[in-house]
Amino acid sequence: MIAPQQQLSAETMRRLVALGETPRYWRINALEALYEGHRYEGRPSFWDASVPLQERAPVVQAMLARVAVQRLTTLVFGERSFPGLTPRPAVWRTALSDADREALASLLGEIVATSHLSRTMRQYLGEGLKCGSACAVLSLVEGLPRIDLLPVKWCTPTLDRLGRVTRLVVEAKRPGDDGGWYWYRREIDDTSDRVWPEIRVQDREEKPRWERIKPVEEIALPFCPVVWTRNLPPATCASIDGLALCEGMEDELEALDFDLSQLHRNARYNGEPQMVRTGVDPERASPLGASGPGVQAPPDSRFSWLQSVLPQGWRSIGGGSQVAKKGPGQIWNLPAGGDAKLLESTGAGATILQGAVQELRRVVLDATGVVLADPQTLGSGDLSARALTLMHAPMLDVADNLRVDYGDALCEILSGVVRLCLQAGGDGVLLASWDKARAVVARLIVGDRWLGLPLALQWGPYFEPSAADVRETIASARSAAGDRPVVSARTAVQMAARVTGVTDVDAECEALEGEESVVRGVLAAASKPEAEEPAEVPEAAPVAGAEKIADTAMNGAQVAALLDTVERVARGAITREMGLAIITTAFPVSEEQAQRIVGRPEVAGTLAPPAAPATPATPPVTEVADG
Repeated sequence: MIAPQQQLSAETMRRLVALGETPRYWRINALEALYEGHRYEGRPSFWDASVPLQERAPVVQAMLARVAVQRLTTLVFGERSFPGLTPRPAVWRTALSDADREALASLLGEIVATSHLSRTMRQYLGEGLKCGSACAVLSLVEGLPRIDLLPVKWCTPTLDRLGRVTRLVVEAKRPGDDGGWYWYRREIDDTSDRVWPEIRVQDREEKPRWERIKPVEEIALPFCPVVWTRNLPPATCASIDGLALCEGMEDELEALDFDLSQLHRNARYNGEPQMVRTGVDPERASPLGASGPGVQAPPDSRFSWLQSVLPQGWRSIGGGSQVAKKGPGQIWNLPAGGDAKLLESTGAGATILQGAVQELRRVVLDATGVVLADPQTLGSGDLSARALTLMHAPMLDVADNLRVDYGDALCEILSGVVRLCLQAGGDGVLLASWDKARAVVARLIVGDRWLGLPLALQWGPYFEPSAADVRETIASARSAAGDRPVVSARTAVQMAARVTGVTDVDAECEALEGEESVVRGVLAAASKPEAEEPAEVPEAAPVAGAEKIADTAMNGAQVAALLDTVERVARGAITREMGLAIITTAFPVSEEQAQRIVGRPEVAGTLAPPAAPATPATPPVTEVADG
């Protein structure tokens, strides 16, 4: 890695600045190499014994930086955790009706789908975690929104007091087809997007004077369509960059790679032990050959004298090989007193290395706040969301902070795309929902001020509830609003909304109230005597103890259970006969009373099932073509 700026000489700094390769560029480049596994390029091979071990490139890399970044990006912007987008009812001096909010919601859903925003936000967050910052440039290509991510090591932004980009300069060098290097420059501000012609890098290593060169392409812009996010910025840091996830952990990660490589070498050496022979005359002993089936042919008698006078290494000429090879079924003939053994280690070195690997891995993960639990630790049972939350608490704290910073970036990206659509005008936008939402978006400009989209992000839980979580939550909510309620019906629905997926508590309460009204109507109709037609069920014979049963009133829990059974019959979830059997068995009512409670046979199955709770639509994941 390049040393800090204060440790570089003035001449080195001059050359770096002239080449455009500032200390910031090399710092970000080293972080990228750490993530991509290229940081050891140029070092000798791990098996090259001619150089010290610490100067070699590890043969095994843990790639822990990449694993940690991918785990966090999936946790924050995964397909199951991508936030729902809800327009707010009002913004400064502007109120939005339900129809206006519905039009905006349709537009946002189409933008998310056509721009593959969930995938792009995972990449955007990954860039920030990898390099310390992330940069996105917004545009419309053939009437559709496009979001391009630029390497931050090429970019130098100018930020206002709110952290918004007012100017972005992109400078980079690229190799040409002729073997030379060429400068690339692009500048984006609130007036235009300019691109300069590529200029060959001179031998004197001086940057060109761009103000003397005319751009080859210039596009007028109404604002600066660039979004810049500093990753996990320190509270007192005024830099344009934040803090990369594994920044400062380079030495620990390198030590982990070396220990893994040493462990691999230990396994290779012990996997093929060393053969040692004792009690054998070194002058007359046959050398050991490579592993394999060594077939020793009988010597030819015509060359017996030749074999006796030739040197030891030449005696295989004209006869069988005299090399003692190791292999199944191969027999070695050793002289009296000779012995052969396989030399193996005790495994103490491997144990030490395994402990060092585990400790280094724990240190890195604790410093980054990432929890990597293997299946053996989690077990095979259905873990509750509460248990998973406690187990992943450090990583969820990091994810909460990322939701704040990158949630703001998501809103800014959507707001910028909608503003570009408004400026395009006419037929410049090929979104089906744009015509309906265009008038609403136009109201978000007051004078020359863009108010931005009034968005609210609906972040869901990190872990889905288990079956036990659902049962316990519903039981608790039902108990709280039962015989002697301690909470209202709305609060009980809100308690269960977390595990049932209910997003609109008021709508769910209205639906429940409507179902209860239907059930009460069925019960009232069933309790009235049949006036027009005679009762189909004959009068039941007196039952011993009936007076005592009639005098015993049911409590609130029994009434709720009875209503639930009647509701199931009305929905058709269970048959009428089964419902009658349950009521007469579980409740202190006679068969005639049960028939009157359930109602006539044609009532069964007439109640419509409740509507499924609305869930935010998740856009499909498709590939975004480069360029």
